[in-house]
This record gives sequence, C-alpha cells and structure tokens, in this order.
Amino acid sequence: MRLRHLTLVFVVIVLFLVNIPQSSHAQSEIPLLPISSLQTDVCAKLVQDAFAQAGTNCGNLDRNSACYGFKKVTPAFTNLADNALISDPGDRAELTKIESLVTSAINTSISEYGITVVKPQANIHSSVDAASLVLIGDGQIESEVEPETEYVPAEPSFVSTSAETQVFKGFDFSETLGTLAVGENLFADAASLDGNYVRVLFEKQNGWVKVEDLGSPDISSLPKIGPDSRTPMQEYYLTTSALSQQCRLQTLPPLMVAQSPSEFEQVDMRVNEVDVRLEEATSVFRLPSSRVLEVYTLGGLTTLFPGTSNELIIPPGHKARLCLRAPEDLGVEGDKDDKGLDQRCGRPRLLRMTRADALALTPLGNLPTNITNHPISIPVIIIASGIGGVIQQIIFDDPTLLAIAQRLCQEGKIPAAVCRYLGLLP
Repeated sequence: MRLRHLTLVFVVIVLFLVNIPQSSHAQSEIPLLPISSLQTDVCAKLVQDAFAQAGTNCGNLDRNSACYGFKKVTPAFTNLADNALISDPGDRAELTKIESLVTSAINTSISEYGITVVKPQANIHSSVDAASLVLIGDGQIESEVEPETEYVPAEPSFVSTSAETQVFKGFDFSETLGTLAVGENLFADAASLDGNYVRVLFEKQNGWVKVEDLGSPDISSLPKIGPDSRTPMQEYYLTTSALSQQCRLQTLPPLMVAQSPSEFEQVDMRVNEVDVRLEEATSVFRLPSSRVLEVYTLGGLTTLFPGTSNELIIPPGHKARLCLRAPEDLGVEGDKDDKGLDQRCGRPRLLRMTRADALALTPLGNLPTNITNHPISIPVIIIASGIGGVIQQIIFDDPTLLAIAQRLCQEGKIPAAVCRYLGLLP
C-alpha cells in the first residue's frame, strides 16, 4: 500500500510540473520529439532524397532566378501566362516574373518535402556571386519589391581610370573608400540617377567613381539607380509553420537559410520589414509561432537594423527573436498573409542558441554545396556541470566562421561576455 501511495504521489507531482505554464520571457528552443524507428528510416530517406534532388535540380542557379528544388513548390507569377515556367522539379524562372513561392510540408505518404532555391542579387555587385536563399518545408516567401523601385543590375561593363580617381561610398558621394591610380581596370554594373557616377566593385564592396575620371566609357546599358532602388526579392515577407507534423525529430523545422558570398563584404536585405545585413554569413530564419520571427547565425555575422540605434549584432551560435503583426496585405501578391515587424515589442535581445536548436538544425549540414554559397557547419553545444551550476559550452569545427566576430570582439563591438563564451576573449 505504501508503494502504491508513493507511486500515485509521484504521478501527481509529474502531471503538476508538466502543466506549469512557462514564463513569457523564457527562451524558446526548437523542440525535439521522439518518433518510432520505422518512421525515422522513412523520414531520413525522404530528407536525403529531397536534398540530393534539390542539388541536382537547382545546382549553379543564375543570379536573380528561382528554382523548383523538390516537390512541392507552388509559384505565383506577375503574369498568369508564366505559370508553366515553374511546375516541375528542376524548372527555373527569373525573379522579375515571380511574386511568391510556396513550399509544401513534409509528407512521407506522397514523398513531398518542398524545397525552393532563390538567388537574389540584393545589393551585390554583378561581378561576384549572388546571395543564396533555400526555403525548406512548409513556408512561403513573397516579394515586397514594387515594380517602380525594382531594377536588375547589368552584366559587368569594363571601364578603366584615366585619372587618379576617388572611390565614394553610398549615394551621397561624401565619404571616400579609397583612391585609384591611373589605368586601374574596373567593372561597372549601374549608374547614378544623374549619370555622373558608376558603381564598381572596390575591396569587396560597392563603390562609386566619377564617369569623367574614366575617359569616355559607354554606360548606356547600365541601369540608373538611387537609394530607394531594389533588386528582385531583395525585400520579402517570410512565412513558415512552427513545426512539421511528420518527422519532427529527423527533419528540420520549416525554415529559410540565407547565405552571403564571401567575395562581397555586406549584403543588405529586408525580411518581414526587418533590415538585415549578412557578412560572410550563414543565417537561418523561421517563425516558431505565428507572430514571432527568429534569426540564427551559424557562421559569419548577421546584423539587424544596421546603422540605427536598434542595431543588434548576432554572432555565430546566437539568435534573436522579433515580434510580428497580424497578417496584412503587404507584399506584391495582393493577399492578406504578410506579417510585418511589430514595433511595440521594442529592441530584440541577443540569445544563445540552445543545444536543442543546434541538434534540430544539424540536417542543414547535408545541403548540397552547389545550391549554397559555402558549406554549412552547425556548432556543437555541450551542457556540462560545473561549480555554481550548469555550464554551456560551444564548439565550432571551422574557426573561420568566427573570423568577423573575433575582429568585432577586439574592437569592443560585441559584449565581452559573448566574446568569452565564443572563446574569443580570455
């Protein structure tokens, strides 16, 4: 009787603890749920096949294009006549024709696991690779770029300096990046609105030089751009479901992974009205609930609201959470399914990735490298007991993933506690 009584008490206590509501300020993590071994095999094979097929179907995708990686992907085009452009795996289309792309949830019974690959140029110079977006699982990406502000940079046009030339930063042409000697060869891909400057690649970033310092170049083919000009899908609204209903342990939660090319210093995009800057980054975006956007950095650097009082630097192994408004008609498609930034939540806080986060994102390491800009590596997070309580440690197998964060730690631009956690400060 005493044993039965103790067992009953234990069960009651467990049920009570399970039903204690979590604090609204508690750090969320990607849940890991147990599944059967049979389902594990089925799920793992579908994920493996989907990733492999996406690599075969979408490898070496052109800039300013999108590709149907694995079934099922449903596009919405600006003109209905273009609907047949993306209807089967391997189909590709220019981003100028696409309003949105929807990827299906994983479904083992019909072998579906929607994957689409997008190569937006963003603010990247045409002489280097574009950014890479891979949307996986139940999600949607919808363009926010209106036709009147959209432009497509030209193929690089060869120009050469005919005089000592200053290279300017930005559209006000007041700050200089450096000086070029006579006879320097450059590639131009855009012109200023007044036609007096052309955009060139200078030390891994965009610079502007005076046309008069280039002799008499033919710039008639270059698009004229200003500070409000945007390339296709440089700004977009992302939607994902919180979790897959099947294969929760063996597949990623629905998400989008974004990468910037290593040949370009700072890639600027806008996600759900959040200005985002990627620097040699592998970043992950997902909606863990309908009104929350999470942003992870796996390597390089992600910065939210760069250059503002709300700027937040997210180094590798960290994430941030942002509040979103209820769905509205904000994108170009004309339907009420876009969730913009909710300013009422204030400035987001920097959070450590949890061990569950890292484990759940591990399958990203198997994405084929011909649909990404560089291989994806997931940090290993270890929870150990120490004096005073539990200690969380993080390990990166590739130290170059921390190179930018290390420089910012030395410059005092990342909190010292974060730098020590990453092993970048004693």
